[in-house]
Amino acid sequence: MHIRHTAHTHAFTVIPNAIARHPRLSLTAVGLLARLLSLPDGTRETIHTLAEKVSEGRLRVRKAFSELEREGYLTRTRMQDPDTGLWHTEVTVTDVPNDQSPDAGGPGAQAVGRSPKGERTKGKNHPPQPATDPPGLEGEGSGAGSDAGPTAAVLHRVGRAEPRLRLSPGEVLAVAPLAAQWLANGATSAELHHALTAGLPARVHAPARFIANRLERKMPQPRPAVRPLGECADCRMPLAREAEGARCGRCDVSPPAASVSAAPAAEGRRLLEAIRQRRMRRGWAPGAHPLPA
Repeated sequence: MHIRHTAHTHAFTVIPNAIARHPRLSLTAVGLLARLLSLPDGTRETIHTLAEKVSEGRLRVRKAFSELEREGYLTRTRMQDPDTGLWHTEVTVTDVPNDQSPDAGGPGAQAVGRSPKGERTKGKNHPPQPATDPPGLEGEGSGAGSDAGPTAAVLHRVGRAEPRLRLSPGEVLAVAPLAAQWLANGATSAELHHALTAGLPARVHAPARFIANRLERKMPQPRPAVRPLGECADCRMPLAREAEGARCGRCDVSPPAASVSAAPAAEGRRLLEAIRQRRMRRGWAPGAHPLPA
């Protein structure tokens, strides 16, 4: 096979060999990535519009999108416009995997565009006011009733510990739902912190997109709920989990039994009284045949 290259002077795109010869990407995914990288920054392309321009069809294009996302060449992030309240999906395409950003000199991230469909919220969301710390970041107990409190606190601590992942208040609010899903699935704050900071590249060009991509790709499965300990029905002393509603040994003490010796004496008195009543009904005179005492 003879390969000939032409020195182009305009209207060309440089594709790294790591993409052209990628061992896990299908030829459809490689071709889709080459097409996306050839588009100008800010273009408004979607799976539907791309599928209308190629012969592969919407199903194969969607599968190729998933391949690129899995390998880190494409990220999708849900964003909300602070002025209009509309939500959109921000798609970013890079010529290197997101976890392997170049140290220097490499091209920056290329935004493919926004989804043309949005969702209007009930009320207008105002942008957060600038502050040293975003609201609710004093500790994980602040912001009760809101998922943004504890998750925003974790993201803020990540930015303080690792400057490459420092986010603005608006970016924290945009990424917080993904972090909240981690906590809802049973992950701890320490596990979330480690997942974001472990194995960072030398430079992170877009911290918010980098964090969103990691949170989506490494999302843990929901953990089974742990049954709470049982409690004594009287004193609330902790019991085994299967003993819910039972009583502890201290409270479950039976009252002392009646004296055994007193039972026959009481029965004897009842019998004597019955005999007296029966003889009196038959005309028995007292003193004729005295009853035993």
